Amino acid sequence: MDRHALCARSLMIVALMLPALPATAVPLDAPTQQQLLGIFDAYDKAIDAGKLDAAMALMSTQLRDHAKSHLKTADDRRKALAMARMMVPDSITVVHSFINPPGTQARLVTVASKTVPKTQKDPNGPPPGTVVRNGMTLGFVKQGGAWKFDEQVFGADPTEVTGCKSETADPRESYDPGRNVSAGGPIVRVDFKPDYTLVVFSVVDEANCAFLPAKAGLAALGVDPALLVPYAIVELSGIAHRTDAQKMLAQGVQVHPEE
Repeated sequence: MDRHALCARSLMIVALMLPALPATAVPLDAPTQQQLLGIFDAYDKAIDAGKLDAAMALMSTQLRDHAKSHLKTADDRRKALAMARMMVPDSITVVHSFINPPGTQARLVTVASKTVPKTQKDPNGPPPGTVVRNGMTLGFVKQGGAWKFDEQVFGADPTEVTGCKSETADPRESYDPGRNVSAGGPIVRVDFKPDYTLVVFSVVDEANCAFLPAKAGLAALGVDPALLVPYAIVELSGIAHRTDAQKMLAQGVQVHPEE
């Protein structure tokens, strides 16, 4: 899917995950983080004020051009503005941030809060006055020497992931060799035990527990233990636990750092 396809109608990208930054992404410094938060705040204020052109001036070239191509009529603009206003949070809290080595791409992983407005009449949504919390990742790119707002991605609240029912390493016979399973998501935690490696990762708002060989044996799976860190995306294949749907015995692993 075109990474900007959904932004054409809503001026927002709504998805579960962003494309990966390079493997050597590093933590974002505090001054740059504040600068990026300021850009997003200016974008939100422009949306709230109904100033689409001002909001789009803060976007990356790719995002702005794609949005403009789908905003050909006054009705298009009205609908886009209404959707974008719904996605403006009341507050955000940054829980993780990183930048690529050239300093041209950065992301802020946040928790966004918004009170459902009293004017909202969605029978399938939460009632007016409800405070809704979501995970929200903001992407920025530097173009012409200036930072530009590039992506907004919603997902589950990363601070409220339902844990595995059990993190105990069960014997191999507890797994069903006739039931292959594949899964993946952002890593929540990694524990290197003497006899195995536990990788806890989230699938939407639920944790899953994958059991891998001990740290010394990970090379046989083509895994660099240094890449198994929180917020990296892990893709796993293996066999399912006979009774616990949140457990798997991993036999194949791919790690996509800092997605």
